[in-house]
Amino acid sequence: VCAAGTWSYAAARTDDDLAYGRARDAALREGRSAVATLSTLDASSRARAAAGVARWKTVSAGPLRTELARVKPAKGA
Repeated sequence: VCAAGTWSYAAARTDDDLAYGRARDAALREGRSAVATLSTLDASSRARAAAGVARWKTVSAGPLRTELARVKPAKGA
């Protein structure tokens, strides 16, 4: 049983499925981080709002990034 387990582990370590899983996990981590960034904005000052919008731009793509390019950060109410 130990030999079979060792062989199975060794085979899985070099398997393409393992590489795919690692890539998937990395994409999931990056996606979660981007969602956290896009759902957070400190608009207590114009500088903080500008920094937040800049962070949004770095994690966005496509039409959202295009729309964010037109945003003028302002201090919140």
